[in-house]
Amino acid sequence: MTNKTIKSGRHALAGKALVIALICILGLATACDNGSNDSTKPWDNATVEFVAFPASGSFPVETLDFSPSAALPEGVTYVLTDDKGHTWNSGSFNGKVTAVDHYSADAVVTFTQTFYLKGEKLIGTGSQRTVEVSVATLGGTKFSSVDDDSGSVTLVHP
Repeated sequence: MTNKTIKSGRHALAGKALVIALICILGLATACDNGSNDSTKPWDNATVEFVAFPASGSFPVETLDFSPSAALPEGVTYVLTDDKGHTWNSGSFNGKVTAVDHYSADAVVTFTQTFYLKGEKLIGTGSQRTVEVSVATLGGTKFSSVDDDSGSVTLVHP
């Protein structure tokens, strides 16, 4: 004789809800309802454009501006980091990085701009900006070029 457990009614639904909740909590599914269908969300997706860097003929320059060209969506902030160990937080920084304040040798510097919603990192394709620049010190420390810029980002509300 085999043992069979038959669930029905509200107990089956409660069990199914518990399993789904555990799958969502553990991050094993991407389609969990975490309020993303909530009509009270202030925004769904937002494309963030940035202040233009100087034209290539304008280099070298002392300062680069990593600021968005318009206000960020409600609750969104960003952190700018470089591969030399510097970090800037949008809550306490005007978006501008001056070469002489942070670099003392010729270098290629990679900046990463990461966006957060109320402290939670926004993830997904195209949600981070990466900029590669060259720093030159001959005649004073300045940014000598922007070598690569991934451009605008698309933020998706979780």
